[in-house]
This record gives sequence, structure tokens and C-alpha cells, in this order.
Amino acid sequence: MASFIAPVQTELGKHAGLTQVPDEPNTLGWKLAGTSVGNVPTGAGTIGWIASSQVIGRLATSTGNTYAAMTAGATSQWLRTYNYGFDDDISTGTTTIDGVEVEIGVFATVGNINISNVHVSWGASAATLSTTSKSETNPTTGLYTYGGAADLWGEGSIAVSDVRSSDFGVSIDLTSTTGVGQFRISHVGMKVYFTDTADGTVRVVQHYVEVLSTETVVVAGAPDNRVIVVT
Repeated sequence: MASFIAPVQTELGKHAGLTQVPDEPNTLGWKLAGTSVGNVPTGAGTIGWIASSQVIGRLATSTGNTYAAMTAGATSQWLRTYNYGFDDDISTGTTTIDGVEVEIGVFATVGNINISNVHVSWGASAATLSTTSKSETNPTTGLYTYGGAADLWGEGSIAVSDVRSSDFGVSIDLTSTTGVGQFRISHVGMKVYFTDTADGTVRVVQHYVEVLSTETVVVAGAPDNRVIVVT
């Protein structure tokens, strides 16, 4: 069996290459949250998150995004992000989740404030927390990544149905030692690593189009579309 490899113009105007990767780990690339909730008190502190919806997307400035106005010795409430859209990308029945990675964009305007807990979460409004959490002591402005290709965050396994649910996401809280001021987060990205056991699977990695061998696929909706024939 041979596959024809060609660039694809999607309706989002992005190009991606096709590669044939049966029975090997795959990743979907970074995805951003579609929903966020910033004042979830259960099991967390008293400091709420301001403008929590601003964490939906990738912002490039140090103002105008989600923040917690921390006081010395305080703990924030949970910032929960979910609705990442993995149900469009991961098929049921033939997939094993191998690992999950999280990326947090930080604008740290004051020191001595820690990211106390980063959990992968699921269930109603992403309220069920992973067994293992990650943390960061006194982070400065930058990107911070946690987890990886073989990291299941302390779980024996993560169900495909949980990852496909709109409630699959990330929960974050902060603690302050002596820091007083605004701790800002620009975005929370997720990346899922998985193995698809269906032979002959071909993926468009960035746009997540999947086709099986012997099918013809037309990606429509934009100029200069390409027809992909897999034989």
C-alpha cells in the first residue's frame, strides 16, 4: 500500500502534511480552551480570578488577561479551563491515551507567588482532579509546560471518553508567600498523546483530519484546495 502525501489548505487557512502512522503514538499539537471558570471555591482558597474568560485564546500582552489579585499568605480559588474539542480529533474504540501535556503562559507582575497546583481534570465542569499535580515556585514571565508523552498524571489510565468530553481540561490554583499583586495567565494549552490501533490511519496533524486507506478525501471551504487520494 502506498500513500500520496500532499499539503492541504483547510478552511482555517493552515497547511499541514500527511504522514502514515499506524500503531504509533500520535499528538494533536497544542489546543486552547473553549471555556473557563475562575471562581471555583471547592478545595481551594478565597482569592478569585478576574476576567477568567480572557484565558480562552493566546494573548500577547501583559494586561487584559486573566489574573488573581493575590495578598500575602493567601491561596487562590481554582481557575478551570476545559472544552478543548478533543472529541473532534480522537476516535472511540481504537485509541489508547498515552500522556497529557499542559502549557501555561504566565505574566508574573510580582514575585513570591507560586503556582501551587496544576491538575488535569474532568467530570462535570472539570471538577475531578488528577491524582498527581504539578507546581512552580515563584515563576517569572514565560511559558511553563508540565506532563508529557508518557505522563498520565498519576492515573493508571485516562479513559478516551473523558478526553473526548467537553469537561476535560486543566485546574490551577496559586499560593502567595509574601507576594502582593496581580498574577496573570495568558492561556492554558493542552496536548494529548495517544496510540490509534487502526491500521492504515493517515493524519493531518494540525487540522486533525483522519482518513483510512482506499478513501478519497476533498478538503473544501477555501481557495486552492487539494484532493488527497490514498491507495
